[in-house]
Order: sequence, then C-alpha cells, then structure tokens
Amino acid sequence: MLRIKLTTIALLLALAAPLAAQEEDYGTRIGILLGGGAGKYVGGNIDQTSLGPILQGGVRVGARRKFDILADVRYGSFKSAGLPADSFDVFLNPSLELDSTRVDLQYYNRTWQFEVGLQYNFKEDGRWSPWLLGVFGATMWRVKDLTGKSAGMFTDGPTLRGFDEGGGEVLLSDSNLHLAFGAGAEFEFVRRAWLQVGGRIDYLIDQNSDNTGASAAYNSPSRVDANNILWSLYAGVHYFFADKTVVAEVPPSPEGGE
Repeated sequence: MLRIKLTTIALLLALAAPLAAQEEDYGTRIGILLGGGAGKYVGGNIDQTSLGPILQGGVRVGARRKFDILADVRYGSFKSAGLPADSFDVFLNPSLELDSTRVDLQYYNRTWQFEVGLQYNFKEDGRWSPWLLGVFGATMWRVKDLTGKSAGMFTDGPTLRGFDEGGGEVLLSDSNLHLAFGAGAEFEFVRRAWLQVGGRIDYLIDQNSDNTGASAAYNSPSRVDANNILWSLYAGVHYFFADKTVVAEVPPSPEGGE
C-alpha cells in the first residue's frame, strides 16, 4: 500500500515538471531547502497531543514566473499528553523489600511525510514575495513507547498496540495520503538564498486509528484519539544554484536575404 502511495507522488511530480517548463519567459533553476518548526496533531475525540518539533528538507524547481515545484521530506516527533502514570514494583536495596513507584508514560508519535507541492508566488520579481502552497503526499506514523528512555527526537522504542475508531485492536502504526495547504512569505537575504516563513494545515485521508497512544495507556477503545489534522509553523532557507534568468525569444531566421 505504501509503495502505491509513493509511486502516485512520483507520477505527479513527473507530470508537474514539464508543465512548469512550458512557459519560456524564465529559465529553469533548481535549489535545495532546509528548515524546521513546530506542529501539533488535532481533530481527535480527545486532546492527548502536545506541540512537537518538525524538520524538513528537499528540492525546489522554479521555471514559471509565479510557480515553483517542491519535493520534500518532513519528520516530526510529538509527545502524547495527559496520559496516566504506570506502576512498577521495585526492590529497595539493601533490604530487598518490595515497593511500588509510579512512572509517567512517555509515548511519542514519530511521523514521516513524503510529498510534492506547488507554490504560487504573488511577486515574480523583487526580493520578497507572499506565497500560497498546495501539497499532496504520504504520511507514515508510529506511536513509540519511550517510557524510561531518553526521549531524543530519533530515539527508538517498541510500537504500541491500541484501538481504532471501530473498536478493533490494532498496531498503532499506519500510512495515509495527505493534502496540505499553506501560506507565508519569503525574503532574499543574500544572492540566491531566501528565508521562508509560513504555516500549513495537513489533512490525513482515512485516518481512523489512535495516533497518540491514549487507547493503549488506558487499554480502552473509548480513549481512541484519532487525529486527522496536523498544523505547523515553520521557517527555512531555500538556496538556488542559479539566478533567475529571462529566456529571450529568438526570432526565426529569414530563409533568404539580400
């Protein structure tokens, strides 16, 4: 299923590239992008999510006056909030007597996104421009149990089992197609390098499983928190390897001359 989704994105990118190159008033230029920000899952029946960091990197192709194509990868880590504490029996040294201690559960949603987008720039010339963004891609997420571990952004742990909205027990791991819409502005602070700031809202299609781990923490289908919206604010640097150049039309050569 995931292979089909990624293949769909690749086909859309292949179709979009020649469309962007049809207009001959600007030469094609290629750049890279790198940035980060923060986001939060919302849309579930209960609010068991918290704000988490997001990283982003990819490529940007500009060919038309006001349209650029973006292909990028995003990664986010989102800690589950409001979970109950768990109890563990431990030995008290040196008496070896049993005691009970409570440990806060540390569940994290690890999200990967692979996507292609089309950016509309309101100003084709100048050193700054507002923009709008439309995105289509695939989201892959897993809820990891990091209780008792260092909760680094890439720390791994076992994937939890919980419930979906239908009450079925499932592994809290899935992939969904997503649509995203964003807006912001960008500024050329040095030649070929642009600082971009903006926000976006992602909608996960057919997302009906608990993606916070609340149902696993309470072991109850009534605690399913199936969030299908991810909003985020971010900033990044976009660097082009060439300047924007105007492609002059070459008049046809006369077939004969005096």
